[in-house]
Amino acid sequence: MKKGIYFVMVVCLMLLVSAGFVEATVITSLPYTITKSGLYTIDANLRSSGHGIIVNANNVTIDLNGYTISGNKTGFYHGVYMNGRSNVEIRDGTIRDFGAYGIYEESVLSGNSHRIINVRVVKNKFGGIELRGSNHIVKDCSASYNGGSGIYAGTGSTVNGNAAYNNELRGFVADNSSTVSGNTACTNGSFGIYANIGSTVNGNTANGNGGCGIYAKSGSMVSGNSACNNGGSGIYADLGSSIKNNTAYNNQIYGIDLSGYSLVDGNTAYSNNQIGGSFSNVSPCETCVFGINVAP
Repeated sequence: MKKGIYFVMVVCLMLLVSAGFVEATVITSLPYTITKSGLYTIDANLRSSGHGIIVNANNVTIDLNGYTISGNKTGFYHGVYMNGRSNVEIRDGTIRDFGAYGIYEESVLSGNSHRIINVRVVKNKFGGIELRGSNHIVKDCSASYNGGSGIYAGTGSTVNGNAAYNNELRGFVADNSSTVSGNTACTNGSFGIYANIGSTVNGNTANGNGGCGIYAKSGSMVSGNSACNNGGSGIYADLGSSIKNNTAYNNQIYGIDLSGYSLVDGNTAYSNNQIGGSFSNVSPCETCVFGINVAP
């Protein structure tokens, strides 16, 4: 009889866990160090004179629950700090005013598979979100007024549906083989979006940035983007890239600026300032150009 009751209790517990009814650890003060996997949350705005949250475990979820964690703008301190962690999710809140990064994964080699969802990072001195390593997801976030770049994600990452504006350097930086889609980059000090080798850059808007609106390194696919009023070219794509169905206008240099061995199809460029009017600059080395509309 007792064995039967125990079995029922175990089954019920397993069902609760699988259904998402997992008790959260509430963080009540900062700085706070996480040493065990699990779900963590806050239930008030919290402030720290050092790091905010240090994550020393894998498989962690931090639910900010709509609240804000903030620093005092001094010292090399991060809002959330990780070094060689994997599978950490941070969601639903604001991280601001730290002396270094809002969210920082330090390890290039072993930091992987983090998810940052619906988080605002504001006025952090070195940058908003800096995820070194690989295979991260940054989704539905905003990065504004940070001292460096707004959002950086390492190799093979997905950066989707975010906004980056008024950051001192670049709005978005994505390393090799990443996907950057549906983002908005406005009035950042340098490039709006910088995507490294072999990346996919699709459906983004880059307006009013100090450098190029979109800068894609070699072998990238750049499609369906809009770039206007940028201080450099609207779109620059390096060797061997595919540039399709983009629009670039009112940029200070070229509308679309390409290196050789690229495919260019169905783009529109007008009212850009190079050589007194609209211009699409294409290197002559084996570049195939189809259906580009260069208007006065």
